[in-house]
Amino acid sequence: MPLQQAQFCKSLRNSDDIDMSLMVRAARNLPIKLLAKEYERILRRRIQRVGGSQTDKALAEMIRSFDETSLPESIKQGGSVKKGTLLTFTKQGSGKMTARANGLQLMTVESPKLCQAVFDLYLGDQPVSKESRQAAGDAVMGMMGTIPYHSPAEKGLCTMKSNSCQILT
Repeated sequence: MPLQQAQFCKSLRNSDDIDMSLMVRAARNLPIKLLAKEYERILRRRIQRVGGSQTDKALAEMIRSFDETSLPESIKQGGSVKKGTLLTFTKQGSGKMTARANGLQLMTVESPKLCQAVFDLYLGDQPVSKESRQAAGDAVMGMMGTIPYHSPAEKGLCTMKSNSCQILT
């Protein structure tokens, strides 16, 4: 990723005047305990990386929202989150974070650093998927007219299934 775009992604992640949503679709049944443990591990590390604290109350609330007893029955199958479940993390304004599962609200908290940590997963220097970061950066820069826009599907980075882009890895 060119330096200009990497800086743009970092600015986007840290912005307090741009609303954003991150949507993650479960490609298979995901054991809830494993999902919760991984979100906790990754977000504790990421919140420190963006200058926040592992003791952030909003982080603790977000982690609790992925506890098996907190998740809606409609997204569970046995001890797993069902394949196809859509998790949506939305950042509004300067730090309001809402998490939803298939449109059902899991939690809403106020924490700019938690917002940065969640979006650092995909827009940061060490994203979970470089292809996703590239696609997100290209899409926003294209919408702004900074670069010519080509959808991730047009670029061969993903396939379109069920009206969503499935990243190829």
